[in-house]
Amino acid sequence: WAITGSYLRATRIAARCGQGVGVLMILGGIVWAIRGVLFDGAWAAIIGSFLLVTATGSYPRSPRREDSPAGQTDGEQRPPVC
Repeated sequence: WAITGSYLRATRIAARCGQGVGVLMILGGIVWAIRGVLFDGAWAAIIGSFLLVTATGSYPRSPRREDSPAGQTDGEQRPPVC
């Protein structure tokens, strides 16, 4: 956040890094399992999948308050729920 100056951009970068680490852990777990270290490989893959899911869930998909036009609140930007 201090480097980019934008909370939204920093969150996106952190989420993408978390997704990358999650994918690497899943792939590493699969390699371990193939090489015969089944238990450790399975745990690495499971932890990697949790990391991937949580990082993906934290990736912001909508504009936040700092990116909103001046004078508008978050509630004013959201479309009405039908």
